[in-house]
Parts: sequence; C-alpha cells; structure tokens
Amino acid sequence: MGVLKGILTILFRMKRQSTAILLFSRTAVEEQSAKTFSYSLGKKGNQKIAECLIQNSLAVARKTKLPIFTSFSYDQIGDSFGLRLANAIELIFSKGFEKVITIGNDCPNLTSSNLLEVCKNLQHKDLILGPTNNGGVFLIGMNVTSFHKGRFSKLSWESEDLQEDFRKYAEYNLISSLWLKNLDDINCPIGLKNILDKIFQESIYIKKIKHILSAPQKFIQYIFDFTICKIVLRNLSLRAPPSF
Repeated sequence: MGVLKGILTILFRMKRQSTAILLFSRTAVEEQSAKTFSYSLGKKGNQKIAECLIQNSLAVARKTKLPIFTSFSYDQIGDSFGLRLANAIELIFSKGFEKVITIGNDCPNLTSSNLLEVCKNLQHKDLILGPTNNGGVFLIGMNVTSFHKGRFSKLSWESEDLQEDFRKYAEYNLISSLWLKNLDDINCPIGLKNILDKIFQESIYIKKIKHILSAPQKFIQYIFDFTICKIVLRNLSLRAPPSF
C-alpha cells in the first residue's frame, strides 16, 4: 500500500506540474514611467503602487501552488511586444510544461480561484482568454498544441483589436476556446480607485496601495487625479493599452 500510495502521489504531482503560471510584466520602475496611477503622488509614489501590483499578482499566483515563472523586461527577448511574450511562453513550453497561464500585473481583481478554474478548464479547452472592457485581455491560458508562435506574436497586441484577433486566431487554427468573464484592468487613476473599491478579499499589497493613496489630503488628491484624467482622455482621445 505504501508503494502504491507513493506512485499515486508522484503521478498526481506530475499531472499538477503540467501547468505553469507566467507573470509577464515590466519592472516597477518602468511601470511608473509608462503608467500613471496617481497624478499627485509623483514618481516614487507611483513606483510603490506598481511594485505592490506586481507583488499582488505573484501572491495570487502562489496561492494556486502551481509552478510560477516571471518574465520581466530584462529577461525578455524580441523587438516587439508580441515576440517578447511569445518567446517567454515558448521558453516555459520548452521546459516540458503542457499548459501555460499568462497574467500581467494590472488586474488586481484576478484571484487564485480564477487561476485554478482556468487550470481545470485547460483539460478540455486549448485556449482560455480573460477579456478586459477595452478590447484587451488580462489572462491567456494555452495548451502547447494551440501555440503557433509566428501568428501569436503578430496579433494586435496592446490594442483594442486584440480580442477580435484572438477569435480569428482560434478559428484559423481550429482551436477550442473559452472566454472568461470580463474584468477591468487599470487605465488611469480613477480606474485604479474603482477597481480597488470592488475588491472584497484584500491582500496585504492591496491594503498597501490603499494606504499609499489615502494621504492626509486624499480628497484634494482624488479631485486632482479625476480632473487630470478627464482632461487627458478628452483632449487626446486615448486609452491606456490593454493588459496584453
């Protein structure tokens, strides 16, 4: 019985290890340069928020007990976003994993339960996508058989056309796909506040972000962020790029 139990344990672990999680992200320094979480906090405050968001994504991933890999800017290879992401995913497949769940750092509503559900669904679906409300995706779950590096790298990354491109990708390659419920990613300071207000199970990193944002003059800060955000969006007619 002891030998049989040991064999079953090994087989269970092998099955569980067939799926890995990839955190694909810029560093906190680069995030604060590329995004503004609060117009009134300055570089240091925005960098702290970026670091908390990265650590929160890692904490959510760790709760699943699945193997975790990170790909930050200094690890990434390629002259385009799509190629860098494709190379990072390909590297994990080359390690023997059959499935990869890729996440970013700007969707704090994502939970470990969501990730485990994706892991389960990848047993019978080749491609699982988490759509954002601006046309991008906050999560990509793939079986190795659904990964076609050339086409994958040339999708309309960081644009509002990405979801439609993924639909065409799945149809062209005869891939069975599943779309998750929409979640918001962070587009601007007000977007961050709205997302934080909807989180019920707060990690220590979400609490840190709320503490950073709750300065003594938080009301003035909120009005300032709201006003600047409205001006930027109105005058430039631009939205921040989706998660991917």
